[in-house]
Amino acid sequence: MLTKIHNNIQDKKHRFMERIARFISSLLAPAIFVSVITPASAIDVDPLLIDQFMRMDPTQQQALAAQYGVDLSQFGGGASGRGFQEDQTKQQVSVLTRSGQSQDPSKQTLPRDDISGEESSARYQVGKLVPFGYELFAGAPSTFEPVNDIPVSNDYVLGPGDTLKVELYGKESKSYQLGIDAQGKVHFPELGPMNVAGLSFEEVKNKLRDEVSKRMIGMKASISMGELKSIRVFVLGEAYVPGSYVVSSLSTITNALVLSGGISESGSLRNIQLKRKGELVQTLDLYELLLKGDTSNDAALRSGDVVFIPPVGNTAGVDGEVRRPAIYEFKEGETLSDLLGFAGGLKPSAYPKKSTLERINDVDQRTVLNVSAKAEDLNANPAQAGDILRIPSVLEKVEDTIALRGHVYRPGVQSFKDGMRLTDVISSVDQLKPGSDLRYGLVKRYLPPQQTLKVLSFRIDRALADPSSEYNVELQSKDEILVFGLYPRDQKLSPEYEEMAAQAQELASSTAAFSDVRMTGLPLDYQASSTDNAQSPLLDRDRAHSRTRFTVTEFEKEAAYWGRKWVIDEILEELRAQSEIGNPSQEVRITGSVRYPGDFPLVDGMNVEDLIYAAGGLTEKAYKLSAEINRTDFDEQQKRIQARYEIDLNMAAGREFEFKSRDVLQIRGIPEWVENHYVELKGEVRFPGVYPIHKDDELRDVLKRAGGVTNYAYVPGAVFTRIELKEQQEKRLQEMQRRLAEDIAKAQLVEKDASRRSGDIGKAQELLTQLQQTPALGRLVVDLRKVLAEDPDYSIPLQNGDALTIPSRKNSVTIIGEVQLPISQVFEPKLDYTDYIERSGGTTDKADEDRIYIIKANGGVQLPDSGHWFASNDAQMEPGDTVVVPLDADKLDQLVLWRDLSQIFYQIALGAAAVGSL
Repeated sequence: MLTKIHNNIQDKKHRFMERIARFISSLLAPAIFVSVITPASAIDVDPLLIDQFMRMDPTQQQALAAQYGVDLSQFGGGASGRGFQEDQTKQQVSVLTRSGQSQDPSKQTLPRDDISGEESSARYQVGKLVPFGYELFAGAPSTFEPVNDIPVSNDYVLGPGDTLKVELYGKESKSYQLGIDAQGKVHFPELGPMNVAGLSFEEVKNKLRDEVSKRMIGMKASISMGELKSIRVFVLGEAYVPGSYVVSSLSTITNALVLSGGISESGSLRNIQLKRKGELVQTLDLYELLLKGDTSNDAALRSGDVVFIPPVGNTAGVDGEVRRPAIYEFKEGETLSDLLGFAGGLKPSAYPKKSTLERINDVDQRTVLNVSAKAEDLNANPAQAGDILRIPSVLEKVEDTIALRGHVYRPGVQSFKDGMRLTDVISSVDQLKPGSDLRYGLVKRYLPPQQTLKVLSFRIDRALADPSSEYNVELQSKDEILVFGLYPRDQKLSPEYEEMAAQAQELASSTAAFSDVRMTGLPLDYQASSTDNAQSPLLDRDRAHSRTRFTVTEFEKEAAYWGRKWVIDEILEELRAQSEIGNPSQEVRITGSVRYPGDFPLVDGMNVEDLIYAAGGLTEKAYKLSAEINRTDFDEQQKRIQARYEIDLNMAAGREFEFKSRDVLQIRGIPEWVENHYVELKGEVRFPGVYPIHKDDELRDVLKRAGGVTNYAYVPGAVFTRIELKEQQEKRLQEMQRRLAEDIAKAQLVEKDASRRSGDIGKAQELLTQLQQTPALGRLVVDLRKVLAEDPDYSIPLQNGDALTIPSRKNSVTIIGEVQLPISQVFEPKLDYTDYIERSGGTTDKADEDRIYIIKANGGVQLPDSGHWFASNDAQMEPGDTVVVPLDADKLDQLVLWRDLSQIFYQIALGAAAVGSL
């Protein structure tokens, strides 16, 4: 029953909507909707019609429903909305798509609507030629807003659908809105019907005024346009969505193009035709609009007009250093000069003398012609279909420049003039940062014809002191001046440069990479390195400073500030790359007591003093009485000849010894030179602190200097640590962690009993966590009582970094391991270790009671009642001792390396005991 009622309601609703559709269609179709070719079938309810009905005023809905015999209350009440007249301001459009189906453009997907700004700018990139002008229609609206609020020209031709506003004034004042009916007449209340169709607005105004003046004595008329008629036009041919459209009577050709979604890329932009009654009325060239802003040929449309878009004509491309590289359509008789004009002309960086033209010749083969981009030459060369005119750019290399880099306030590029010298660029030490090296700097110079690298050195201090001296180096165009910092800074680079430094080291090991740098003239800089050719920043930077463009990057500033390592390595690798038989790499090496030991470029006339300055100078431990030079050479038969020279750095002859390629200078250190060594005493000593030591000092000597121990010192609990032992213990703990983690992983794979596996492995994971948290103390077990007693057979030599901590008196014993409650207890002399275990709740079921051991307060380990392991055989418990109840490894037999865990337990217990003793 309910189903039947529901079906009746739906049937009534459908019949009602069908009636409404017929009514609205008959009422509004001439003014708003486009007639669409549809099959001769039952009328479908157009959603647009229903939407128009739902927007009506409720009283209008009720009146219309009553006329067609439908009660709106049956459908849940009428829909409220704005009045019908209000909705006429926006015109709904149906179009005939390529598939022949009627479609609302607001629901169409136009791919060009989604062209983003980034994609739009990418249309004009070198090497990515696209047809010009079609983006004009990107983002075309899906509805068309009629233009009714602008003045109408006097030559506007009136027709059915237009409305006239007539204001009468004089002895009476009246106002009328006179619509032109389908017969082209207006019905003037006092004057009767008047035929105005086909007349211009000016003619109609004059006609009405004359009639009012003649037939209405004492009255005058003011006439203006009201609502304008809509007209139907066709957009056909290569339109994006060809079809029939209803548009405003003031619309032009471009309005219709925009409404149709624009022109497809197979359509012509230069031969858009307006046809009226089969005859060509106007031709629109959109290039005139796009390139010149000329709308003179954008004719107004009339009802029944056809906007026809023919296929695109001949096209040619313009690429390279022009403002709008693209593919352009050209007309018969247009030349290459016209194409260049379409492209916006040349950029300032264009080099027109080397322009080329790709053209398809008479035998259908593509060929390349050399052309000049001069206006007269291009005017004389007609464009042909398929041409591509390419305009190259000027070379990226910079001429007549000098680059200043490094430890200076204002690094950068300066203009070069003939006769320039070093002091013309660096005229004062005020241009240098604090700590600049005044005794060593370099000039990089590339010599023609192969652009080989030559390195020169200079001394700023002597150049400024005597500008006429040889130290004031004469410069050449494209030289690079490198100024270094003298004192080594913190050699840890900031995080953003760590990766760059790694790339620099990788590059330094690759001769091929620097060969590529030397032979390639590509202008790549660090700030804008190509993503398609992702080289290291150092490689890009070297290219930027090598015969092309000078760019001082942040990485250069950082490298120069931290020291000379990175810049020198670059130079050396390039020198090695250009070496060959008979021309070895020009480099020398210095080792020993200098600030920057390593390899340095060999410059003309370089001597021992120059190399020492290149290395930052001698350190305080350098031995000046003697140095050694090792030389390796080859004779004409290519046999190696080695020589060794001893020189005295205090003598002029020694300092002026000149180097050859691959020489090695060794600067010795002062014999018996040592840095100051220190040990630290803490805790219960009379004068705790840090004490300098000599090579032969022992622990007893330092304790005497510190005044001995106090009355509150607990001597058996002294903790002595050593850096060397700490490093060894850290390595052992890391190895144990690794082996235990591997064992746990193996056990997880081989154990079949899940419950047993979870218990055993869980315990092992707990031990691994403890092990990872155990610090390596570097503790050395010492018997401080023997040290204080000055036992001659018991001596402890000291090393740099040793530390002794003497705790205050202890009155506790600690129990750890497999006991119910691991705690510390008050020491009682009458109790032994078993009593303390019982007071901790006894052992657990996984305890190994046969291997219980005691860690004494001094760090020694003892097995009670059965001898000892390491240091003590005294089974008596003492304050500060630790009782360790180990885990029974046999109960966790699934792990392969449990036999080694006793070492792990020892380390954990030892660490806990040491911490408890502090």
